[in-house]
Amino acid sequence: MEFTKFLDPRNDIVFKDLFGTTKNEDIVIDFINDVMEYEGDDKIKSVHLLQTAQDPIIAAQKRSNVDVLCESNNGKKIIVEMQVRSQKSYKKRAQYYLASSFATQLSKRESARAEAYHEVYNQLMPVVFIAVVDHILFKDKEDHISRHIMLDKKTKEHDLEEFSFAFVELPKFKKEIHELDGVLDRWCYFLKHAEETREDEVAAIVGQYPHIQRAYEAVNKFSWTTEQLAAYKEEEQRIIDNIDADDTLLEQGRAEGKAEGEAKGKAEAEATMVCNMHQDGMLPATIAKYTALSVQEVTRILSEKSAKAL
Repeated sequence: MEFTKFLDPRNDIVFKDLFGTTKNEDIVIDFINDVMEYEGDDKIKSVHLLQTAQDPIIAAQKRSNVDVLCESNNGKKIIVEMQVRSQKSYKKRAQYYLASSFATQLSKRESARAEAYHEVYNQLMPVVFIAVVDHILFKDKEDHISRHIMLDKKTKEHDLEEFSFAFVELPKFKKEIHELDGVLDRWCYFLKHAEETREDEVAAIVGQYPHIQRAYEAVNKFSWTTEQLAAYKEEEQRIIDNIDADDTLLEQGRAEGKAEGEAKGKAEAEATMVCNMHQDGMLPATIAKYTALSVQEVTRILSEKSAKAL
């Protein structure tokens, strides 16, 4: 790959620095507003970054860790997460994280009188979950960005407004620089291709959106400390090691499956041969004489066939 000065935003260290530090609060505000398409009174003007290790009061007190957790000026709790590797349980995990963040709001008010709990529930604020995933999450959806809310099944009314999700599936985004249209295209291109972007391409990618320029500045490796770059490289190596370990296990599984399949196929072929020879009037001892099987093996095969026929 040609040398560039930009780090990969998909790297966990970079993603958390980009969207989870006070120095880049303006970037996360713009990203949330753009992805969620917030306008007017819904538009977020400021955020307060929160501790990302939540202590849910559900699921046996298990801890859930997200990349970025913040609270907006209008009280919404917003989770922003990067998920590089495919996980079968990811959709359920996303719902768990959102529910956990919603539930922990109540735990902060445990001192409230029981009879006033209805007032406490009314103070619960909506929670938003935004995930950038570097794999296909919804195979049947063509769009690379999907937004999910709870609607009345019959009327489609949005009565339950507290939960909302947005997923950005980077592999579905295929546009080249000259095809970029609007701010979301530019966010997706940045997240997917920043590491390979040349400096002379940045202006065309940024277009009329200065906050995309800010995002590129934030991942400029020359603005990072030696310690930060070391952590970045360590995270890269961890991902490579995990992929290598998974590939090794997959190859072992394939080899074992192949050997098992070959053994099963051989056994089925032997059983068919024995049964055919027996149908032609051969006794077990005679069959054993003309095959590599013992009399006991021939008898077992014939007994199993007889049992299946009953």
